[in-house]
Amino acid sequence: MKKNILIINSSHQKIPAFANVLEELSARGHKLSLISTASHLKDFFSYKGWRSTRMFLPKLGGGKIKSFFFAAAYPGLLLYYLSHFYRFVKKNSVDTLICLHLFEKLIFTPLAKMLKLKVIWIEWPETDYKKLPPLYKFLEKRISRDIDLIIFSQLTAHKLSLLGFKDARVTLVKPFIKQSQLLRQDTIFDKIARDESGQFHKKYFTLGTILNLDKKQNLEILFHAVKTSLAVVPNLQLIVIGEGEEKKNLSWLAKKMQIDNLVWFIGEQAHTAKWLTSFDIFIATTENPDLEDMSAILSAMSCGLPVIGPRDMGLEDFITEDRTGALVEMNNSETLARQIIKLHQNGTLRAQIGKNGKELVDNAHTLDKIVGKFEEMIISQASA
Repeated sequence: MKKNILIINSSHQKIPAFANVLEELSARGHKLSLISTASHLKDFFSYKGWRSTRMFLPKLGGGKIKSFFFAAAYPGLLLYYLSHFYRFVKKNSVDTLICLHLFEKLIFTPLAKMLKLKVIWIEWPETDYKKLPPLYKFLEKRISRDIDLIIFSQLTAHKLSLLGFKDARVTLVKPFIKQSQLLRQDTIFDKIARDESGQFHKKYFTLGTILNLDKKQNLEILFHAVKTSLAVVPNLQLIVIGEGEEKKNLSWLAKKMQIDNLVWFIGEQAHTAKWLTSFDIFIATTENPDLEDMSAILSAMSCGLPVIGPRDMGLEDFITEDRTGALVEMNNSETLARQIIKLHQNGTLRAQIGKNGKELVDNAHTLDKIVGKFEEMIISQASA
């Protein structure tokens, strides 16, 4: 049964991995529409020819005072958005609502239940529920009764359990990659450049990472680990893929630590495969991995790379010690350096971990294998 799905998004955060899911659902015949406050997702919908409209959806602020004002305004907000929401739903024959962030969950879920729509919440792996004001937690638990939640890690399931989300239906969808995005048709010039790059990188033992430099990362820890590892791995270099406001500060830090000749910031890359295949180890330093970070890690594993990532951050679902990678305490540069040196000195282990990781991704973490879970939930009996 094909569905008319409305996605509501109040965040400006880019979510290309989730956009891939939407694209696949559309290819399977489901009709998609969007209400969003952010231009990037609206632009994506416009490009695909899907119906979208921009609506002011504020980001909920933390703290007791802001949550108090939200509570006072809550009945008025429900009334304000009801007419807009009702018209959009009726005009587009919407039967399923997907809420991406907290504001739309609290505002539009009650309205959707009134209109007998199926409601699905996306629970992002980076969400820190401990920082939510008590009022938001209370409302979430009450409103989440008898609706469906999609999560991407066992860690999120554990967090929700601690919060008392007992009446919601939770489905774990494995983090994923769209493998075709790792591929491209090379020109002769690309092949020549790649061959020359390959010869260059053979001179070095290359660490690589893909990061959003607009948010907090643990690159300083990685820089210290690189400096420590030089005593054993003198031909070490680090390549950082990504853009953001912190790039300038991090470049200055590398210079201050006198490793700027070993650290390369190459900006965002549309096609990461040519870089990933030149790395020897992929290191994920993100303090709180989101779905995009997980996709970057899985892309590295798909290219046969051993991965080092942060422990107790939800990566345990697909990184197993000395089988598909290694997990370390990311606040300890000595521990990270020891892991880098261990993998440098044991080429057999490095190759076996890379092989195991690639097999895991190919067998269980590709978009075509997981999108069925999304579709299953969407076409199941309505939650209202």
